[in-house]
Amino acid sequence: MEKRKISKNKVILVTLIVLFVIVFVMIIKVSSKIKKQDNIAKIEIKNEISGRNAKTISELGWELTLVNSENKLPDNYHITLESIDEYRKFDSRAIQYLKNMIDDMRRGQVGGIWVQSSYRSVEDQTKIYNNKIQYYISMGKRMEEAKRLTEEVISKPRI
Repeated sequence: MEKRKISKNKVILVTLIVLFVIVFVMIIKVSSKIKKQDNIAKIEIKNEISGRNAKTISELGWELTLVNSENKLPDNYHITLESIDEYRKFDSRAIQYLKNMIDDMRRGQVGGIWVQSSYRSVEDQTKIYNNKIQYYISMGKRMEEAKRLTEEVISKPRI
């Protein structure tokens, strides 16, 4: 009787392990499919916006390039800049569209429009980032806290 109980427990254990593996494999397959569908949806949305029929994100134009902490520009990416004002620069291919939009909004009496953040070189971003850290340190914060607070409002420069 003892042997049967052990055997029965082994069968239950093996069954549970097999079920666990099956569920785990299914979760991986589903999440992979969701990610693929998400990428397809992003391409379809960008195609709709751009009027293009791209099959991959890289086939889309420069004007639909998202750059942030998760989407870095390649190291060999080159951009020609023009000044918006004495402080900010913008991609020369799009600056006239930006200026026209701002002018149209001002003529339409839509107030309070300005360019908050525009292109910054790594050197400029590093300077802004370090200045903010120093500001928090001057307020009595430790370095770790100063960095954490800085990174809540300023992107850490890519070096």
